[in-house]
Formats: sequence, structure tokens, C-alpha cells
Amino acid sequence: MSREAVHATWVEIAGLKIARELHNFIRDEALRARASATRPLASFSSIVRDLAPRNCELLAIRDDIQQKLDDILSVPVARRPNWTPDEIQRELDNNAQGILG
Repeated sequence: MSREAVHATWVEIAGLKIARELHNFIRDEALRARASATRPLASFSSIVRDLAPRNCELLAIRDDIQQKLDDILSVPVARRPNWTPDEIQRELDNNAQGILG
């Protein structure tokens, strides 16, 4: 589901903006024995604020690694596909040599 397809109403509690459905679940189901969901959410909010900068750093590292993998794993494409049989053989020999070392 795309982000555009989500039409949630939001509740702000303990410095967090969360979907009303999630808030209601936490309040009514997960923490129903507690008088309030504010305290656990305040603790969670603190953790999110503390870890958010590191999370952003890790996401940037992941993006960099993904780009490098995409570059390595992309299949090279010939600029002119009308090669002669000799050119094809030379390319195959060159690639085989590169694979075998």
C-alpha cells in the first residue's frame, strides 16, 4: 500500500504523532490494565527521539550500499548491437578471462 493510499487521522501524544487506530489499540488493548497510555508512549517517544539521528545515519549507509550493489549487479549493455562474429568472440573471451581471473 502506498503512503498516498493511507488516510489516517492522527493523535498527538507524548510528542508523537500516531495514527488514531494505533493509539486506540494501545489504549484499549495493549495497555488496558493501565490508567493511561501516556506514560508508556512518553517513554517510547523518548527512545524514538534518542535513536532518530542514528537511524537516519544508518538509512544513508544502507542507501549507499544499495547503490553500490545496483552498480555492481547491473548488466552492461552494448552501445551498438551489430557486432561481427570476431567482435563477439573477443568480448566472450575477455569476459571469460575476467571471470576466471
